[in-house]
Amino acid sequence: MVCPATAQTSTVRAAFHQADGAALTGDVAIDHAVPGVRGRSRATAPLLEACLRNQLRTTPRHLVVDLQQVQFLSSSGLNCLLSIRDSAQTATTQLHLAGLVSRPVARPLQVSQLMDQFNTYLTVTDAVAAIID
Repeated sequence: MVCPATAQTSTVRAAFHQADGAALTGDVAIDHAVPGVRGRSRATAPLLEACLRNQLRTTPRHLVVDLQQVQFLSSSGLNCLLSIRDSAQTATTQLHLAGLVSRPVARPLQVSQLMDQFNTYLTVTDAVAAIID
Protein backbone atom coordinates (compact mmCIF):
# COMPACT_ATOMS: atom_id res chain seq x y z
CA MET A 1 0.00 0.00 0.00
CA VAL A 2 1.31 3.42 -0.85
CA CYS A 3 0.32 6.81 0.40
CA PRO A 4 -2.73 8.21 -1.38
CA ALA A 5 -2.21 11.12 -3.74
CA THR A 6 -3.75 13.37 -1.11
CA ALA A 7 -0.97 12.70 1.37
CA GLN A 8 1.61 15.41 1.65
CA THR A 9 5.12 14.77 2.82
CA SER A 10 8.06 17.10 3.01
CA THR A 11 11.59 16.83 4.27
CA VAL A 12 13.61 19.68 5.66
CA ARG A 13 17.31 19.82 6.46
CA ALA A 14 18.03 20.91 9.97
CA ALA A 15 21.03 21.31 12.20
CA PHE A 16 20.96 19.53 15.55
CA HIS A 17 23.19 19.94 18.56
CA GLN A 18 24.04 17.16 20.95
CA ALA A 19 24.33 17.73 24.68
CA ASP A 20 28.11 17.95 24.33
CA GLY A 21 27.74 20.80 21.82
CA ALA A 22 28.70 18.77 18.74
CA ALA A 23 26.65 19.74 15.70
CA LEU A 24 24.79 17.17 13.66
CA THR A 25 22.88 17.61 10.43
CA GLY A 26 19.89 15.48 9.63
CA ASP A 27 16.56 15.23 7.93
CA VAL A 28 13.20 15.90 9.51
CA ALA A 29 10.39 14.15 7.68
CA ILE A 30 7.05 15.88 8.05
CA ASP A 31 3.99 13.80 7.22
CA HIS A 32 0.72 15.69 6.90
CA ALA A 33 -1.55 12.85 8.07
CA VAL A 34 -3.46 12.12 4.87
CA PRO A 35 -5.61 15.27 4.89
CA GLY A 36 -7.77 14.23 1.94
CA VAL A 37 -8.99 11.03 3.58
CA ARG A 38 -12.35 11.30 5.32
CA GLY A 39 -14.16 8.90 7.61
CA ARG A 40 -13.60 7.00 10.82
CA SER A 41 -10.03 6.25 11.79
CA ARG A 42 -10.86 2.54 11.82
CA ALA A 43 -10.97 2.78 8.04
CA THR A 44 -8.26 5.41 7.60
CA ALA A 45 -5.77 4.24 10.25
CA PRO A 46 -4.27 1.61 7.90
CA LEU A 47 -3.68 4.34 5.28
CA LEU A 48 -1.96 6.55 7.82
CA GLU A 49 0.12 3.67 9.13
CA ALA A 50 1.23 2.74 5.60
CA CYS A 51 2.30 6.33 4.91
CA LEU A 52 4.21 6.59 8.17
CA ARG A 53 5.92 3.23 7.64
CA ASN A 54 7.03 4.49 4.21
CA GLN A 55 8.54 7.52 5.94
CA LEU A 56 10.33 5.32 8.48
CA ARG A 57 11.94 3.37 5.64
CA THR A 58 13.83 6.56 4.73
CA THR A 59 15.31 6.52 8.26
CA PRO A 60 14.87 10.19 9.15
CA ARG A 61 16.28 11.33 12.50
CA HIS A 62 12.87 12.83 13.28
CA LEU A 63 9.37 12.17 11.98
CA VAL A 64 6.79 14.90 12.59
CA VAL A 65 3.19 13.79 12.06
CA ASP A 66 0.86 16.73 11.41
CA LEU A 67 -2.56 15.81 12.82
CA GLN A 68 -4.15 19.23 12.38
CA GLN A 69 -6.58 18.10 9.65
CA VAL A 70 -7.64 14.91 11.47
CA GLN A 71 -11.30 15.15 12.48
CA PHE A 72 -11.69 11.97 14.53
CA LEU A 73 -9.22 9.78 16.42
CA SER A 74 -10.57 6.38 17.52
CA SER A 75 -8.85 3.50 19.27
CA SER A 76 -7.70 2.32 15.83
CA GLY A 77 -5.99 5.65 15.28
CA LEU A 78 -4.41 5.52 18.73
CA ASN A 79 -3.16 1.98 18.09
CA CYS A 80 -1.71 3.14 14.77
CA LEU A 81 0.21 5.94 16.50
CA LEU A 82 1.48 3.56 19.19
CA SER A 83 2.59 1.04 16.58
CA ILE A 84 4.45 3.73 14.64
CA ARG A 85 6.01 5.02 17.87
CA ASP A 86 7.36 1.53 18.60
CA SER A 87 8.67 1.14 15.03
CA ALA A 88 10.27 4.59 15.18
CA GLN A 89 12.08 3.69 18.40
CA THR A 90 13.41 0.53 16.78
CA ALA A 91 14.59 2.57 13.78
CA THR A 92 16.15 5.22 16.08
CA THR A 93 13.78 7.84 14.67
CA GLN A 94 12.21 10.29 17.08
CA LEU A 95 8.45 10.57 16.53
CA HIS A 96 6.72 13.92 17.10
CA LEU A 97 2.99 14.62 16.93
CA ALA A 98 1.98 18.11 15.85
CA GLY A 99 -1.32 19.85 15.19
CA LEU A 100 -2.90 18.90 18.49
CA VAL A 101 -5.15 21.94 18.41
CA SER A 102 -8.51 20.21 18.02
CA ARG A 103 -10.42 18.43 20.76
CA PRO A 104 -11.20 15.35 18.59
CA VAL A 105 -7.44 14.65 18.37
CA ALA A 106 -6.07 15.88 21.68
CA ARG A 107 -8.84 14.52 23.90
CA PRO A 108 -8.44 10.80 23.03
CA LEU A 109 -4.71 11.08 23.73
CA GLN A 110 -5.44 12.74 27.08
CA VAL A 111 -8.24 10.37 28.18
CA SER A 112 -6.21 7.29 27.27
CA GLN A 113 -3.24 8.77 29.14
CA LEU A 114 -1.08 8.42 26.04
CA MET A 115 -0.14 12.07 25.67
CA ASP A 116 3.08 11.56 27.63
CA GLN A 117 4.05 8.67 25.33
CA PHE A 118 4.74 11.14 22.51
CA ASN A 119 6.56 14.40 21.88
CA THR A 120 3.57 16.67 21.22
CA TYR A 121 3.30 20.17 19.79
CA LEU A 122 0.50 22.53 18.82
CA THR A 123 1.94 23.16 15.35
CA VAL A 124 4.48 21.72 12.94
CA THR A 125 6.43 24.96 13.30
CA ASP A 126 6.64 24.40 17.07
CA ALA A 127 7.82 20.82 16.52
CA VAL A 128 10.54 21.77 14.06
CA ALA A 129 11.68 24.64 16.30
CA ALA A 130 11.97 22.26 19.26
CA ILE A 131 13.93 19.75 17.19
CA ILE A 132 16.38 22.38 15.98
CA ASP A 133 16.97 23.84 19.46
